[in-house]
Formats: sequence, structure tokens, C-alpha cells
Amino acid sequence: MVENRFDLIIIGGGAGAFAAAIKANEYQAKTLMINTGLPLGGTCVNVGCVPSKYLLKVGEFAYRAQHHGFGSIHIPQVEFDFGRAIDDELQMVAELRRAKYTDVLANLEHVTLLEARAHFVSPHEVEANGERYYGDRFVLAVGSAALPPPIPGIEEVGYISHVEALQKEQQPRHLLVIGGGPVALEFSQLFRHLGSEVTLVARGDRLYKRTEPEISEALERYLRDEGITIHKQATVKGLRWDKDRKIATIAADGREAEIVFDELLIGTGKTPNTAGLGLDAAGVAVSAKQAIRVNPWYQTNVPHVYAVGDATDFPKRLETTAGKEGSFATINALTGVNKQKVNYDLVPSVVFTYPAVADVGLLDEETSARGLTSKYSWNVSVAPSISTRCPRR
Repeated sequence: MVENRFDLIIIGGGAGAFAAAIKANEYQAKTLMINTGLPLGGTCVNVGCVPSKYLLKVGEFAYRAQHHGFGSIHIPQVEFDFGRAIDDELQMVAELRRAKYTDVLANLEHVTLLEARAHFVSPHEVEANGERYYGDRFVLAVGSAALPPPIPGIEEVGYISHVEALQKEQQPRHLLVIGGGPVALEFSQLFRHLGSEVTLVARGDRLYKRTEPEISEALERYLRDEGITIHKQATVKGLRWDKDRKIATIAADGREAEIVFDELLIGTGKTPNTAGLGLDAAGVAVSAKQAIRVNPWYQTNVPHVYAVGDATDFPKRLETTAGKEGSFATINALTGVNKQKVNYDLVPSVVFTYPAVADVGLLDEETSARGLTSKYSWNVSVAPSISTRCPRR
């Protein structure tokens, strides 16, 4: 049917999909956006950057009021309402989702939104809500989901990801966090600032390896000073219930120890949301980890199908990067000329701890791996030094 035929079909509803839709509208291409999974807006506005940074700021204010380091200031009692903080965060998210996504999409005259789960039935057709839709070209922006590690007992004990952590009604007394990257670090400090006891277990020999070693070591000192217990080069060997207590067995430095906790947060890897998408029917190739394989211009092995964001095998999984990829992929797809791509060496990254850590460029270890000398390579890592912070009492 003519009404079910489109110049471009976008599958997804997050940053990459929205950037693709906006660009397609500029080209006046008849476009169908099928949002499958998360609420409109995807990870960043709903369960990522926006709500987490709001709560990080709330936690920072609550913590600094009690640990400001100035002997001349005395704040007798700080009252904090965890439930109110979550309610305020969710209300802000709803307002931003409407203003930045729902209202914007309503004004894209060449784009039609369909809320449904879609899967390919042929290289040019997808099925959603029992209907078939034909697309001359496709942009896949289906994102990713938290991937729990294979720890014995994890299903019995239970766990949360960053998604559930942002929607909890009750604050955990003792939070166990697995991971050493941005999610693990931000949520460890967030809940510590809000008053929870926090234990962080990281497999690597240092935290956040996307920065220089000196910076990650400094950040680790700050987190330890604030009372976060950190185990590096460590693994969680098993989880179990003991009457009404949750217990984790931790292996580190050749020894094992047990930790009692009441909530487990997984801050490790993610898995692409490609299951059930019918990529076999389209002939689209994926990696061993089910990530969509793309060339530098976001084109899959099927020439009319492009993919962007967390579902691909590109290295930097950032909301801003996904948005740029979505825009570029649409230009490449609609023009038929692969000419727009991101230089990932120039993409900055930030961990919103306190102090925050920001990086752009190549790390020292990456320059030698590429055969470069310091004359031709550079990296900027930013974190406040100890002297710039208020002393602790």
C-alpha cells in the first residue's frame, strides 16, 4: 500500500533516532519512526544523563552541607527526603521528554511516529502492530540494555541497573556496586552522598581507564576519602541469601571476604537491543556480542540499512555521539554518498563525579600503540586538584 511505503524508516526513539528524524525532515523525506522499548527520548532524558545528573547535584548539596570543611560554618541538621528527590526527578524527566521530544516530533511534518515493536520480515520490510511497512532505506537506533555478569546466585538475590536506581522508592542502607566505569562511579558517589554505605568492586587494576592513570588514581582517593569502600582487581564470586540478609563473596588479593548488603547495582557492560529485530531476515551482520557491524559511515553490509548508537560496534557510546551519528547516517543514506562521519578521537567524555573528570583526545598509551610521538598526539584530562577543594574537617 502506498501509505505504508516510506523513503526512510527509523527504528528507535532515542537520541540517534531523533537526530535522524530531524535530518530526514529537513530533506523532506517521507519518514516513519518506530519507537520500540523505552519511552520517547531514549536513555538520556528518561533513565540516563538527565535524571542521574539531577540526583548527583541533590546528593552533592546534601553531602557538602555536612562536609564543607569550613570551621566557621555550622549547619546543625540537614533534612533529606529520598522519596521527594525521586518524585522531583521523575517530574522533571516527564516535562523535558514532552518539551524536547514529543513536542518537537509533532512539528516534523514529514515524520510519522508509530509506538510499536518492529522486526524485519525482508530486507526492505518491517512488521509492527500486525502491519507491514516498506522502506527504501533504514536507520537502526535501537540502543542497548544493562548486561548482568554471570555471578552464581545473582537471579535469586536480585539486582538493579541505573534504570531502577533512578526510580527506587526506598534508599538502600548498604549498596554493593559492580564495575569501574562512569555508571558505577557516578552511582557509587551519588548514593554515598545521600547517606548510603557503598562498596565498589572493580575487576580492573584502576578505575575509569578512559582517562590518564594519574587522574583515575586521584579520583579514587576522593571516593575513598568520602567513605566508599573500593576493591580493585576483585570479583564477586557468589551471591546468596542468609535468612533475611544478602551476602556477597568477594575475591581479591588471593583472599575471599563476605559483604552484607541490601541492594546490588550492576554498573558493568551493556548488550545491544538487537534481539527480536529480525536482522537475519534483512541480512544484516552482527558481531559475536550481537552488535550491528557498520563501516565508518554507519552503513551495514546491506547497503540501504544504516545503524547508529549503542547497538553498533563503534567504541564511544555517548548520547551526543549517537545524535551526531544519527544525523550523519541519514545524510549518507538519503544522498547515497557516504561522506559524513564522526572523528571519535575528538569526542570528549565526562564522568560527573565530584570532582568531575573530562577527557578529549588520545591517551598516552594510545599514542604509542598508533606509532605516534608526543609531537603529534595530545590528550586533555581535567580534574580539580586537591588544592582547589575545601579542606575536610
